Amino acid sequence: MEALKIKKSLKSLLSQCLQAIPPTLVYLTMYFLIQAFFGSENAIIVSSMTLVYRRLRSERFVERLVFKTMIMYIGLSLLAFLSTQNIITTIIFNLLIPFLLVYFTTDDYKPGGDFPFTMVFMYMQLIPVSLHGLSFRILAILAGLIIVYISIKVFIIFKPSDTEHSLCKRGLENIIKQYESLVKKDFKTTKKYQLELFEINEKLSEIIYKRRKNKYFSINSAGLYFNFIVIFQHIDSLTSKLINNKELLTEYNINYFMKLTDLLKKSVDNFDNPNQDNIISKLIEFSIKNSVDDLMLNTELMFNIDSLTIALNDISSRRKRKIASRKHHGRLIVQKELKRPTQLRHKMNINSFKFCFGIRLSIVMVITFIISFFINESYSYWLPMSAFLMIRPFYDESKKRIIKRIVGTIIGIIVSFGLFYLFKGPNELFVLTLIFVFGMYAMENYAAVVVFATCFSLSMVAFASTSAGTAWLRLIYTVTGGIISMLASKYILPFKYYDEFKNMADRIIYIDILMAQSLSRLVYNIHEGDRFRELIIESYMVSAQLESMYYSSNIKKGDGFIEDLTMVNNQLVTDMAYDLLSIQNIQADYQKELMKILHLIKRNLEITRKLINENDILDEQEVNYNMVIVHSSKYINKTIINCFKKSVELKNIVDNKRVYI
Repeated sequence: MEALKIKKSLKSLLSQCLQAIPPTLVYLTMYFLIQAFFGSENAIIVSSMTLVYRRLRSERFVERLVFKTMIMYIGLSLLAFLSTQNIITTIIFNLLIPFLLVYFTTDDYKPGGDFPFTMVFMYMQLIPVSLHGLSFRILAILAGLIIVYISIKVFIIFKPSDTEHSLCKRGLENIIKQYESLVKKDFKTTKKYQLELFEINEKLSEIIYKRRKNKYFSINSAGLYFNFIVIFQHIDSLTSKLINNKELLTEYNINYFMKLTDLLKKSVDNFDNPNQDNIISKLIEFSIKNSVDDLMLNTELMFNIDSLTIALNDISSRRKRKIASRKHHGRLIVQKELKRPTQLRHKMNINSFKFCFGIRLSIVMVITFIISFFINESYSYWLPMSAFLMIRPFYDESKKRIIKRIVGTIIGIIVSFGLFYLFKGPNELFVLTLIFVFGMYAMENYAAVVVFATCFSLSMVAFASTSAGTAWLRLIYTVTGGIISMLASKYILPFKYYDEFKNMADRIIYIDILMAQSLSRLVYNIHEGDRFRELIIESYMVSAQLESMYYSSNIKKGDGFIEDLTMVNNQLVTDMAYDLLSIQNIQADYQKELMKILHLIKRNLEITRKLINENDILDEQEVNYNMVIVHSSKYINKTIINCFKKSVELKNIVDNKRVYI
């Protein structure tokens, strides 16, 4: 067992080292070129440029993103130049710019989206330049981004990034493994593959979400893969049903799954082919000729196969008519009412982490720059730099980061003294510098990263033959910056992981309410397909963030609360997505009853929101909808009633665990 753990650790370390090679080469190439052609004062931007490389290397349409970054960085360099004119401009610009960058560039689901921009704005103030030097700084930015772009194009050959297409293919491969383990009744392995499919679905949702911005959902090339999100979630739920109801795995049904698995393997083999007609025909033929011995299970499986044929047809049609489609649709902008309906509401909330962190960061930057201004010492810029790198959106995160940075700095200083005592020659120092840069990108633990970063910084000091006392100055500035960051995180609009967990819990239920409202309008043929799909994507994104905040917070763990909450909510969302396809043009006879149950679903969800926000709720009589008919199809009827049951289940989960919320 110990040997296996050691082997796993060595394999993980080797993987980290291999992944560190590209950013190390990018950093060193950029550092020496910018220092040689644009002066050492502009080498300050290399860290932020390397960060741009690390963030964009897995993205598609790199040209557009690099161009956007170029515009932002040039604009920020001008603002940083104006900020460094005197103490008054420093205060004004640092009160405004960090707040605006955090507020408008941080994504709701990915805290830290502002970091490359706030970093470059702050770093370019650390070593001010003259008006003449500003032109060299802008040229250095352009040169750095050219290196970033070339590096992305070169290194992507060795490790292609995930695309929506490759993720969908991996998802289908995962489903094959799920069914194979189900047939063998190896439920432990099946659950492992379920978790893997959930992670694939999260990543797929994230890609489609990012590609979705400012376009009509239905014509977006990534949006055409949206159906796979619903399929994967539905299959995951169906697998759970089979695990919990093992009596469904009869010999007859096992034979069905074996045949289906063989067909899915052919689908995977053909997935990269632009023409999916043959596979689609085989899927349709399979659903007609084959069935399981349970009526409801059979209907669910048929739904999955039908949805897969639609999804394959969508991507096949797009790839065959890609040029014509672009020519016909163009680059349309989303109608105002279809833009992310929850984002503006939450972005403008002064209780959001973005608002609080933006204010806090601005105040910390002003305080540290004022202190640095009056100290007026060669390395006093380490104070605002250290404070900036330690303060994070959440108090819990800032606290851990401050401790790790101070500990890493102390260890880095001790290691540097030892190494520089043993190796004093310029060639030896150069080799050490290369090792330090590599270590910065090879380590995952933040304290270890700081150790190598401190060693690298002090190696630059050693090259300049500066007094060893600068090492202690670095420690003093780091500790001072840590104290300022800690006090700010604790007393200036403090925000913890728990606070964001509560916001996300409220938000995910609010999205459910919006989906129920869309279904209500659909009953009367008011179609909101794009808006509904957007809500589904947002729900999955919020679900991932909700889990992240829960596990990062100090809430008591281990009783399955968050797992139950996200699982039931995802099942509710999946059922509502199916209802979207099912209740269009519904017969007038069923409209009244369907509206009634949708109203009750919304009522349950609104009560759940009130429970989350700690309002007193009066006991209300439960309504039983087991026998009510809201649709002519038995399966659709069951799915709609399941939505009602899931809304009740969500309410009960939150009510029973209000101690956490």
